[in-house]
Amino acid sequence: MSLEATTLGGRITPSSTKDIKDWYVNLGMNGEGKINAYQKVTFKTGNGAKAGEYEAGGETHYAYLMSEYILYTITETGKADVYLDSSEGTPIAVFVDNKKTPTSDTIPDSMRVAITTQTLDMDGKTPIGLENLRVVYAPKAVSGMGNDAQAIDGKWTYIGNDGGILKPIAVTDEYNYIYQDHYTDQNGKNWAATKSGEDYTVAEGSEAIATNVGYNGIMLRVYIWMEGTDADCVNNAAAEDEATYSVTLKLAGIAS
Repeated sequence: MSLEATTLGGRITPSSTKDIKDWYVNLGMNGEGKINAYQKVTFKTGNGAKAGEYEAGGETHYAYLMSEYILYTITETGKADVYLDSSEGTPIAVFVDNKKTPTSDTIPDSMRVAITTQTLDMDGKTPIGLENLRVVYAPKAVSGMGNDAQAIDGKWTYIGNDGGILKPIAVTDEYNYIYQDHYTDQNGKNWAATKSGEDYTVAEGSEAIATNVGYNGIMLRVYIWMEGTDADCVNNAAAEDEATYSVTLKLAGIAS
């Protein structure tokens, strides 16, 4: 497999989504310091606007960061199914990549990494059709309750519209999630390939991120955000943390 990548960086603030399409951020707190109001993000558009960029309080913020790749096989090598590569440790890793020591664990512990795919036209460059959310990864197992007035204990949650009210909602089976070194999601599907000798193998019942990828390729996007409903997401601590974090993603292609 080969990758062509364009990667953007910036400072993310807490946000929440269930589908990578609609994003929500905090709007207000009650007398107990619990978040009880949210707003849907209106992203900047036009020349110079970056993915995930929005304005609040006269300042620029990022609800998420996004990296975009074209994933394809080399000419005449056939087609491949794409999995996470766990042959040399974790396929998705978060690490500090500058000399400033993190002042809290808020950012890595509340982080989410989502992988989406989208079909490309015959030119191998132009996305067509729908963007599909494949799987969401958390570097740390989800536990406890977030700082929301209606927080749900011990569940993966997102901010969504429930009968006209924006509040935390437990994710459904359509939101496939994995965490830490657990690459089997809540629906029993394994997303990672391992190595046996020189060859990659996958367990029965595994789920590929993409199938039958050929020379024309597919669009693969990686979204990174701090999940605002996570128990580890403490906004003040994140704002004071001057460390720079990087996320690495390793993929394996197996002949279809």
